[in-house]
Amino acid sequence: MFFGRLFRKTEYKESTKVRHNPDRGFYPLIHHTVGEEPNFSDWEYYACSEERLLLLVLDIGNYASVSLSEAALEQMREVINYFLDHEKDLILRVVYDHEGKSMLREPSSFAQVKEHMTTVCSLVREFGQKIFVFQGVLLGNWGEMHGSKYLSKHYIMELVDIMNREFAGEIYRAVRCPYHLRWAYGRKQDYEALGRVGIGFYNDGLLGSNTDIGTFSLMPDEYTDWEGSWNRKKELEFIGSICKLVPNGGETVYGDGYSKTISQKELFTYFQTLHITYLNRLYDSKVLDSWKAQKVTEDPVWVYKNVYDYMEAHLGYRFLVRDCKAANAGKASGNHRVEVTVSLENTGFAGAYREISAVLTAVDSKGKHYKTNTGWQLQTLGSGEKKKLQGIISLPDRKETYALYLRAFRERDNVPVYFGNEQAGEGVLLGTLNL
Repeated sequence: MFFGRLFRKTEYKESTKVRHNPDRGFYPLIHHTVGEEPNFSDWEYYACSEERLLLLVLDIGNYASVSLSEAALEQMREVINYFLDHEKDLILRVVYDHEGKSMLREPSSFAQVKEHMTTVCSLVREFGQKIFVFQGVLLGNWGEMHGSKYLSKHYIMELVDIMNREFAGEIYRAVRCPYHLRWAYGRKQDYEALGRVGIGFYNDGLLGSNTDIGTFSLMPDEYTDWEGSWNRKKELEFIGSICKLVPNGGETVYGDGYSKTISQKELFTYFQTLHITYLNRLYDSKVLDSWKAQKVTEDPVWVYKNVYDYMEAHLGYRFLVRDCKAANAGKASGNHRVEVTVSLENTGFAGAYREISAVLTAVDSKGKHYKTNTGWQLQTLGSGEKKKLQGIISLPDRKETYALYLRAFRERDNVPVYFGNEQAGEGVLLGTLNL
């Protein structure tokens, strides 16, 4: 009861601001044809934008009949490094075609495709986890794995095997449709085990039709052939299980106006079921503009905002502090020990797919900081999940008032992760502790 009286917690109010956290959100798309002069000045606006994510498409169609030269590889490094130097988390797609003409642009020999895949993966491996997701297998119109003569099960398996060997599980990969993943890994009843292979999806047909432009099929419920395309209901179950562990994203399509036929509640549920982490900011403008014109009605906190803002804020993970308690844990080595329990909720459409650590910090009246490594890992908090985190912080045995904060950061590079609460600076003010 001592701390019940002297720990004054703040109001943990949810903000309606977008948090531009790493590995999530809207992204711009940048295209570069390898072998041509890079347009760095044209890209500066996107490189300096507040979005953390960026989809970089590198077109190697000029090298369809030959090996990638050292000059080509060095130019690819230069372009990748330009955006990494601007602190972007990259989604990377390497393609032969960006005009919908893959049958004309792709190599005449699959052996050449395999060589290119090996070379490209070796290059990408140099950057390690600086690349968030590697999309596709080089093939298809716009690299979207359709419209190519090399998209049979045999070819897909060979290219996925190359990625697995070269990336060694360090970089997330993505295929266009669920059956591509089932082709590559054979029959598995355990979807969660299949999710651990590190391959997610890039759905560039979101909301384009009731099948997401062929992402799903119209087969009956009883159709469950492993290598086939399942209906919407079954594919959502499959994708939902896989993408608890691997990222999913893409772009919306207006198509025949299917997106206008679903309710706001259905839209939010659909994106949460698919665990959508990233989305094209510019395409399809008809869908995105309709979101901007629609007020939120399904979430009382967001009723004064539009659907576009809500979608942007909830792509990927969104961590909220819901409550905090502090209790006296006795003294040790001349210090007060305070047990802190923080209640968190992830209101985003997905979880975080790379390690995020949370740290408790107490700041005294003179501005001195006392930190504790709680070992709290926030990437374990899935979409819609709640969790209580408990830790001990030790403070000097003297009369003092402390402001208690919770801060979070991505482990690999200490990039701050901002909570969805209204907050000051890089941490949530949990309350004031009087010793």
